[in-house]
Amino acid sequence: MGIYIVTHGKKFIGPNPWLSKIGFNEVYRLRPLLPENPSEVICGTGKRHINTAKVLGLRPTRYTSVVGGPESMELVDGRKIVILADGTYVPFEQYTTTADTVIALNALILSLPNNSVICAGRPCVIAAGYKDAKSAALYRVEVLEDKISAITEITALGKSETGTV
Repeated sequence: MGIYIVTHGKKFIGPNPWLSKIGFNEVYRLRPLLPENPSEVICGTGKRHINTAKVLGLRPTRYTSVVGGPESMELVDGRKIVILADGTYVPFEQYTTTADTVIALNALILSLPNNSVICAGRPCVIAAGYKDAKSAALYRVEVLEDKISAITEITALGKSETGTV
């Protein structure tokens, strides 16, 4: 059984950022690689996740911050800062959402029917167990005997970043 995770492309900077024009174009190029009729479409709650679903022509059946929220990691004066949806800056080392969602994300993935698609960001893929997640990428998560057995990068148009949100 396989579940697909699409990570958003390049985004603007700031609280709850939208995809940039480059990001829209990156994600659009992934559409031919997805299943034609996904069983379910799970979408993060950030604008960039919702943009990703729209660009792909997918209609979300569910929205959940388990696969991605409105927060955004940025470099500010050379330091990693997470910008919350209201504009609050949080030092990256104090932001634990990615680590905190591992259990919920795994349970979500295991509950999905075959050929479901998740529109998310790199932290979703990292939390699922693939450490070198990239933006504007497509991953296939193999589920076998009620556990994630493998995660395969199908294609990646963007780059990886350590400690992403």
